[in-house]
Amino acid sequence: MTRPQLSRGHGSDIATVQDADYERAVAVWHDWLLIHDPGMGERASKVRAEYRMYGGLAVAAIAFIVIHLAASLAPAVRMNGSLLLLAKVIGALCIWGMARTYRVFQRTIIDSYYLEKTMPDAEKPQAISPE
Repeated sequence: MTRPQLSRGHGSDIATVQDADYERAVAVWHDWLLIHDPGMGERASKVRAEYRMYGGLAVAAIAFIVIHLAASLAPAVRMNGSLLLLAKVIGALCIWGMARTYRVFQRTIIDSYYLEKTMPDAEKPQAISPE
């Protein structure tokens, strides 16, 4: 990926390009990996699906907290502290899990891209065949 491709829409500020488009570079490298090494690309896609799942669960937990607090303003609804605590714990664990699996996804993509670009085929680690 060249610098002009990364700087599209951000001007010429190098720091802005590096900070803003890191995720786009990882996405492009993931697409490249899906084309050049489909097995590794599919495994990385599974990790990406896992961090997106954690993100969705965290959003659901936070939405539950907000809706429960808003509903408790009505006189007929009582606030349930144990449900709020449970939602907070689930939300915090999901956010932590999302950050952890996103870091694994990024490292997988970057390491695989680097391996494909720098090592000759003869030196690449080979998977052991089940036979």
